[in-house]
Amino acid sequence: MNAPAIDLRHSTPAGTIYAGPRSMAALGRELERARCRSVVVVTSPSLADAPSYRLVVETVGNRIAGAFTRVRQFSPTDVVTELANVIAQAEADALVVLGGGSAMVTARAATVLAGESRPLEELLTRRDDHGKVINPRMPQPKLPIWIVPSTPTPAMAKAGAALRDPVMGRRVAVFDPKVRAAGIVLDPTVLSSSPAGLFVATAMNGLSMGVEGLLATSGDPFAEALLFQGVREIVANLGAVAEHTDQFEPRARVAMGAILAGQGSDYSGAGLALALSHELAPKSTVAGGVVETILLPHTVRFTAAVVAHRVPVVAAALGAVEHTIDGIEIALRQFGEALGLPERLSQIGLTEPNLQAALEHAVEDWAMNARMPRRAGLDDLEMIVDSAW
Repeated sequence: MNAPAIDLRHSTPAGTIYAGPRSMAALGRELERARCRSVVVVTSPSLADAPSYRLVVETVGNRIAGAFTRVRQFSPTDVVTELANVIAQAEADALVVLGGGSAMVTARAATVLAGESRPLEELLTRRDDHGKVINPRMPQPKLPIWIVPSTPTPAMAKAGAALRDPVMGRRVAVFDPKVRAAGIVLDPTVLSSSPAGLFVATAMNGLSMGVEGLLATSGDPFAEALLFQGVREIVANLGAVAEHTDQFEPRARVAMGAILAGQGSDYSGAGLALALSHELAPKSTVAGGVVETILLPHTVRFTAAVVAHRVPVVAAALGAVEHTIDGIEIALRQFGEALGLPERLSQIGLTEPNLQAALEHAVEDWAMNARMPRRAGLDDLEMIVDSAW
């Protein structure tokens, strides 16, 4: 008898998503249902005086035990440690995170650090001698995290945390499935508050993860469904966000697409464009999603060379006229052009002399894992960056 063709493990994490004008009230009910009495609110300095922050604090009410408003871009490890100390001192029993990806990632990593009570260095994702990604065991319970996003980042759906080590000058990561969000609240006031340009740039991270994820999920129809619909929601609605800057409906649809892409990419890997962006974006003048937009046509062409059967699926998700690799590239370029995004790496403040070390770090990035259909070495990354320059 032939062995079965299907060999699949697909676990569906628990979580609740609320969207619409009643969503913030639902957050209050969820905190009450969970009997939370010591909640720490986490956000960035840019939102600390905003109506969105006041709305969240009002919703948390007398459950609030502390506020951390010092989140920084790229989630530096020293800020993570600072928040972990706040969580411990407040004896927190939940976190409510307001803002974008940096706030979410910082909160997740700090929750792990506070829960495990070990040095951060002992908790970092690493590679063994064979290049396999190893996540240390995290046996301790973790606090529930509720997310109130202001931008449509796939980080809403994740359990990992990519951090910036300011001493080493590179990305590190922490992963614990217990810090995946207990719930996500898509509130009209909060989600409509971020500038359209920031919203668009962030959404492109979800598009990148969705597209590259579709190249890597031929054996998992559940992941493919998540990724396909995630890409469709972003492509169908992001133009309306750019055109009608603060309308909630298209913003909510894009945010839902980012959540779907974040969920689906758990089973496919995050993608080559993201791995490169982790190193290039901090050296540029633009957000990581914009860097991924520039790289995506080139990374897709690189990967598609070994998974040609996935090309029509990606093309269909993007709404490409031709279901070929050229059709995908045209669709991606036209989409980025319509949104006013740059097309070349040379346009975003990068200088060629500072790229070599970044590429060497990107080879070891946590996003470069065995689930990628085609693993890229340093020479491959140099070729991709040259073609995108």
